[in-house]
Amino acid sequence: MLCASGFEFEKKLRLASLEQENAQRAIQSGSSRSNSKRFDAAARRYNERLSDFTSHKRVCTLCRGS
Repeated sequence: MLCASGFEFEKKLRLASLEQENAQRAIQSGSSRSNSKRFDAAARRYNERLSDFTSHKRVCTLCRGS
């Protein structure tokens, strides 16, 4: 079970994951420098969101069991 904040963190993490997947597909379809930068930015955002979510789960009693 997730609290409201945990749900928001999880939602942002899913969106960042989708953004990273889309950037990866763009790289595979045509390797350009801008696509590579887009992927790097998406990967960085995903890692930040993952860190936020795991930090939240560590301190939140409702989210800890999920």
